Amino acid sequence: MSGKVIVFAEDECHLVWGDTIGYGWGRQNERTEVPIANVKQRQTYYGVMNLYNQEFILSPYEQGNGASTVSFLESLQVRYPDRQFIFLWDGARYHCSEEVQTYLTKVNKG
Repeated sequence: MSGKVIVFAEDECHLVWGDTIGYGWGRQNERTEVPIANVKQRQTYYGVMNLYNQEFILSPYEQGNGASTVSFLESLQVRYPDRQFIFLWDGARYHCSEEVQTYLTKVNKG
C-alpha cells in the first residue's frame, strides 16, 4: 500500500478583523479613521501539512464547525481521489461532531 496513504497534520486558525494592523496614506499630523462595520467578523482557515513531502494546503471557511470540517475533508478527497488519509489533529469539538463522525463512517465504509 506504499504511496496510497497520506499522513496530514491538520489545524484551523480563526482571524478576527480587529486583530489586523495596517497603514494608509493620510495628511501628516492628522488622524485618518476608517470605519469598520463589524470588528468581530472572523475568517477561519483550515490547513493541512503532508508530513511526507511537506506540501501545505490552506482553505478559507466562514467558521470552524462540523460542516466546514466535512467540506474540507471532501476537498482533500477530490484532490487525492485514490488515497487514504491519516489525520493528526487537536481536540476541537467539531472534529468529533456527529456530522464528521457520519462522514467518516461513510467514507471508511463502517
